[in-house]
Amino acid sequence: MQVTENLFNKGLIDGVVNTASLADLVNRALRILMPHRYPVPSLAAPSTLSLSPAEVDAWTSIGITRQPRRPDLRQLLKYGATDALPLSGTGQGEKDPGLLLALARFGT
Repeated sequence: MQVTENLFNKGLIDGVVNTASLADLVNRALRILMPHRYPVPSLAAPSTLSLSPAEVDAWTSIGITRQPRRPDLRQLLKYGATDALPLSGTGQGEKDPGLLLALARFGT
């Protein structure tokens, strides 16, 4: 007999929640996925858009992306997203601590 906790541990489902919290979880996911009913104010383009690419070779660019001080996805979600709902696994049974899947909303 298969239990949901085992399916979660294997990365086949995103979570196991009790029925009391299910409505709140679905509501949160839908708020992340659905467009706003009211217009979102336009944000100014980041100043980095006016920069041209650096004149360095590909390996130097790769080295820059691997700098330990460079923000990673977890930091982006923590400080940039207004809401993030972590997911688990890929539905194909792939689950790895280095893999981060999430529904996220940026802005209002």
